[in-house]
Amino acid sequence: MNDQILVFNLVAKTDKPDRDFSVGDKLRIRLHDGRIVDATVRAIVDEGEKLQIDFGHEETALVKTS
Repeated sequence: MNDQILVFNLVAKTDKPDRDFSVGDKLRIRLHDGRIVDATVRAIVDEGEKLQIDFGHEETALVKTS
């Protein structure tokens, strides 16, 4: 498991403009190093304020939506 802390910027690449996310939604996330990756929402935390996502090979992150 990678113990790195990564900073993410949410890229608005979704069919839901009001950011009403659901588990299983596909997103594009811009990583702190500028890479853009395809991600999948695995959990919604704090009433939609944060998303648990996974991307790549066994990589996960908690992303703020605001």
